[in-house]
Amino acid sequence: MKTVFNSTSEVCHVFAQRVQTEGRAGNVFFEGNVIYSYGYHYELARFFQNENNETAILINDRGYSVSTSKHIGLVRAATSHFTQFNFTETDGKTVLSELESLVKKMIRARKPEIYINQANNLLDSYIEYCNFVGQEHESHNLIMKAHEVFSTGKVKEYFESKESELKKIEREKVKREKLQLKKDIKDFLNHKKNFVSCKLNNESFIRLSKDGEKVETSKGVKVDAKDAKKLYQLIKAGKDIKGYKIDYYTVISLNGVLKIGCHNINVKNMHEIGEKLLQM
Repeated sequence: MKTVFNSTSEVCHVFAQRVQTEGRAGNVFFEGNVIYSYGYHYELARFFQNENNETAILINDRGYSVSTSKHIGLVRAATSHFTQFNFTETDGKTVLSELESLVKKMIRARKPEIYINQANNLLDSYIEYCNFVGQEHESHNLIMKAHEVFSTGKVKEYFESKESELKKIEREKVKREKLQLKKDIKDFLNHKKNFVSCKLNNESFIRLSKDGEKVETSKGVKVDAKDAKKLYQLIKAGKDIKGYKIDYYTVISLNGVLKIGCHNINVKNMHEIGEKLLQM
């Protein structure tokens, strides 16, 4: 079975055919129902089914770069024969944030109907997704209130009344995310989970592989334990490690966190693993 393809366009089309479980080309690769851009940290799109076994694809349309935006376009084109949903139109928090932005534009616009139409299109897409999956986001009631408000044109009143309720929902969501993150980190350190998305503070964690040969990060990177030991010995000796290279990655700084490439490694965790390395 061929798993390495000639272009990112080709690998997106192979992914869309759903006839094999893996494939890659350049910076795009897929495993099972999920396709990634540049690494596991950016899930490009995911196939899923609802309770009626109908298949759809959820596309992460929050592009961080020109190349990632290009990958979004490629996967969107390759999967156009499936029901498609965009993350920014299905995630309740994101939908509410976009509605708030549109409301602000409506209030000071000479032609508010432009933004009202955008809001209604966004709300229609969100409702279509909820109907497809048969479930509602925690912010669903607020969003449905917004749908009613935009249809009646009482935009300013809506904007002024919903702020306190939004803040309460956000506090509750952050609390849940912190508890989940704490559990995910514990599972990663105990080898029960191989990847942790730290959206709250962009912090990364490391562990020794089960065989002790590698140091693994919560972003899915692995480096040789011997190389990591050399770096930690320099840290213990108080040496300037800025610019030090370990495998493909360069140390940026050590100040509160250890910055290496895209990683912000928790210092306490770094010392815990470092001390284990010194004993090897």
